[in-house]
Amino acid sequence: PVFKGFGIIISAKKGTRSYICQRDVNGRSRRVTLGSVGAITPDIALSEANRLLQTMRAGVDPRSKSPKANAVGRVMDRMLQAKQNSRRESTLSNYRWLIEKYSGDWLNFSLADITPDDVMKRHSKITKNVAPVSADNWAGTFRTLWNFAEDMEIVSGRNPVDILKRQRLLNGKPVRDRIVPLSQVPNFLLKIDETENIVQRAYIRFLLFTALRRNEAANLQWADIRNDCVHVPAERNKSKRDFIIPLSSSALTAIEALPKGKWVFPADSASGHVEDPRKALKRTGYRVSCHDLRRTWGSAAAFVMPDAIRRRLLNHAPADVTERHYTVLTDAERLREFSEKVDRMLLGMAD
Repeated sequence: PVFKGFGIIISAKKGTRSYICQRDVNGRSRRVTLGSVGAITPDIALSEANRLLQTMRAGVDPRSKSPKANAVGRVMDRMLQAKQNSRRESTLSNYRWLIEKYSGDWLNFSLADITPDDVMKRHSKITKNVAPVSADNWAGTFRTLWNFAEDMEIVSGRNPVDILKRQRLLNGKPVRDRIVPLSQVPNFLLKIDETENIVQRAYIRFLLFTALRRNEAANLQWADIRNDCVHVPAERNKSKRDFIIPLSSSALTAIEALPKGKWVFPADSASGHVEDPRKALKRTGYRVSCHDLRRTWGSAAAFVMPDAIRRRLLNHAPADVTERHYTVLTDAERLREFSEKVDRMLLGMAD
């Protein structure tokens, strides 16, 4: 989507068109030319404009003298480049977003000049004005940035973020125990069936009966569904390995009426597929997220299958060496029996 501050300018003399972004920085208007129309794609121009506008919102003038090699922004760019092959693109994007969103005014500062006191004050500010979990996530990312810089011999000494742990200032992650109560799943499904959008309705049901992660399910293509099983390739799942699970009766029923195009869950979005059906979930009256549906499935599975099989169907890492090297759980039809048991429990028909 196009946003304020991004546009195209046409040269009065030559008639050439260029992408630009523009906004006020410290009371002065600043315009940055991103590239000629045709030389770069609209998506690249939008992405670069969004990055620059975030920096400008933080009071950093992109037209000022280039920062030094040890500046926070420069070190961040080097770190993200170095981690391209070892981290998912979404993870790297989140790193950049956290640093620019909550410490964008530091981007031109020397990383070595950031003190423990700076970190404590910024962490406290984010905790108070945004959310405790956001503050901790920012701190963790900044710690990673500093550690990278230390390994590259850009900085030395104690990581300034360590003060938060030593002084017990971290907020701590909230306990994740929210689910649809198992006894209320049938009523939850009735509420979901009231959703007018058939794709969202199918997507939510599919999440509940497969325990797939939100993005794993959203990115599914019909080519990924074969022999009544879902095949999630390594590059599209958290474990970084090919993942196959059998589809239960309820999961198959959820998608049987959907159109057979490219995406299993198509939508009128930039990606072409469904993203986050939070509004549909909210209308059910149950305060749950997509991941809470995965947690609901896992809670039901705990009653009807061994932990090793539950971990396998949830695509979690094996618990020990025996599981990792001496327990091969790849028989889809045998695993399907356990998926059907969870189905019956969620539908209130447990044996």
